[in-house]
Amino acid sequence: MAQHPDDIVQLLDAANEFQAGIIVETLAEAGITAKALTMMTGDANTSPSTGGRVPVMVRRDQVEAARAALEQRRSDSVDIDWNEVDIGESADGEWVGPNKARNLAVGVALVMVVLFIFWLFGFFQGGPPPMGP
Repeated sequence: MAQHPDDIVQLLDAANEFQAGIIVETLAEAGITAKALTMMTGDANTSPSTGGRVPVMVRRDQVEAARAALEQRRSDSVDIDWNEVDIGESADGEWVGPNKARNLAVGVALVMVVLFIFWLFGFFQGGPPPMGP
């Protein structure tokens, strides 16, 4: 069978639908028409049994341009080494992040609830409160 430049061929398998969408948008920015065959469009079976891989398809005559566009995007991306990022110090020398403050608030709230339940059932007065008249 003869190969035509307008034939649709598989460029790559994306790890998931999200990654496939990013690849399709990246190629669209480069002027290349691409399509991700996803379960949402009913085009392909990307079930967990297939590893969830999503084929990304392009025209045969755009395969090399698509690969070049993806490689260019990878080389243009910024890689941040978070170990080299200086976030500074707090004024008192101890960093209190949002998780520490939230954990403290949750702990105080739990103690208050337990104390309220003890008070409600009269544990601080020698037994449960009297029931009825």
